[in-house]
Amino acid sequence: MRTHTIVNCRAGTALDLSPRDIEKKVAQAFRDGGHETRVECVEPEKLVGAISAAAQGDIDALIIGGGDGSVRSAAEHLIGTNKALGVLPLGTMNRFARDLNLPLEIDAALNTLAEGHSVPIDVAAVNGQIFLCNSMFGLPTGFAEQRQHLRGKAALERLQGYIRILRQMLASTRMISIAVDKDGERHRMRALSVVVTSNEYDEVPSLMLTKTAMDRGYLTLYAARHKNGAALSVAVVRAMLGLWKSDPEVEKISATEFTIRMPRRSVRLTNDGEVESFKAPLRYTIRPSSLRVLCPPPAYGT
Repeated sequence: MRTHTIVNCRAGTALDLSPRDIEKKVAQAFRDGGHETRVECVEPEKLVGAISAAAQGDIDALIIGGGDGSVRSAAEHLIGTNKALGVLPLGTMNRFARDLNLPLEIDAALNTLAEGHSVPIDVAAVNGQIFLCNSMFGLPTGFAEQRQHLRGKAALERLQGYIRILRQMLASTRMISIAVDKDGERHRMRALSVVVTSNEYDEVPSLMLTKTAMDRGYLTLYAARHKNGAALSVAVVRAMLGLWKSDPEVEKISATEFTIRMPRRSVRLTNDGEVESFKAPLRYTIRPSSLRVLCPPPAYGT
């Protein structure tokens, strides 16, 4: 297998290692696995250019060391090709790596990637822009946006900021009126938070929502209709205990595509942890088995 690894030098976990240390670890793991490899560490502002150049090269797999935002950038270049995407989880949340059941420790992750096992998975998109983990708006987006402003701040300032954000979230009662168009029908509701993901989440105890399948070819929308942030926080705890499906205030809609309409021209979305503005209405679609990924055997799928 011919691999090219690109590491975001500013990714959270990578900050504990020098670029030279990272390059040596990656090169050794893939060479031990019998693969051809090239490794480079790049600054964030050069990441997209490096990914674009590597994706056009004569390779079998592109490995990205970074967070979910870096991984999504690579997926945009590899979707619809036979080149596989490998994830070296160096971010803060590493949601996509968790979905793929990859080890989060760097050496274990490298050993798994070097096994070279790949499978096709579905990729979701909103208004034509892909996302790998989920897309959400409402209360969590406000939290994510404020959290981004705290990056790089001193530890005490970050802690004070998180406490302030938490208080605001718990007290929030700001509902969003939406209409979901699906299969010729319109579903109207008011929600505190809306999350869309490819396929669906499991009802199992876990600190983070998990999936057992990523190739079933549909989307799922979860609308939280709780009256305030405090009630939503209780629902989050229930989800961690694997009890979210029994919550009467969580509405679930599954389809291969749907459109979300709302009384506003644009909306702030959190896609794979990154906050961006999108024009309304929001059209969500699924691209079945359109991206190959490296993951541990046994593979996902039916």
